[in-house]
Amino acid sequence: MKESDRRIPRGVLLLVFGVVLASCSPPKPPAADASTEQARQREKELYSGSEKKNIVENGQLEVFTTSLLTDGRFLKIRGKLRNPMPEPVDGVRVLFRIYNMGVGSNAAPIATIQEEKKMHLDGGATTALRLDIETMYAGGAGGGSFRIEAYAERVGDRDIPPPPGWRE
Repeated sequence: MKESDRRIPRGVLLLVFGVVLASCSPPKPPAADASTEQARQREKELYSGSEKKNIVENGQLEVFTTSLLTDGRFLKIRGKLRNPMPEPVDGVRVLFRIYNMGVGSNAAPIATIQEEKKMHLDGGATTALRLDIETMYAGGAGGGSFRIEAYAERVGDRDIPPPPGWRE
């Protein structure tokens, strides 16, 4: 018998190989190494809620900015507002501050805009945040920065005093 007659056709080999691959289970993901576990622990510490950040005393809420548009006079800010506390929040005070170009402790607010928003946020809930602000500093010619802070007016059954810098 010739050696060429003993060969298995290439198509049959590919078919067998394909069946073997299809019947194997996918590989398991690698176990998390120490740096991954440390990162997860750090994330829990940063975002676990009010017990680590003293949020309950001043009623501060978490603000996430997703969009900022300006035409030089008006600012349209979009984002999310999150209640990190287990208690519900009624009413929100929003402080928007524009800073000059100073670095570190030299940065001073050149404009402060405050708004009261009548809303209810359950514990851990997130809602949309919309701010439409008119200011001559919207163009950012000075290269400044901004900061948005949000504070609860009422947490659970307790009234929260206005935040520092709030004018009645």
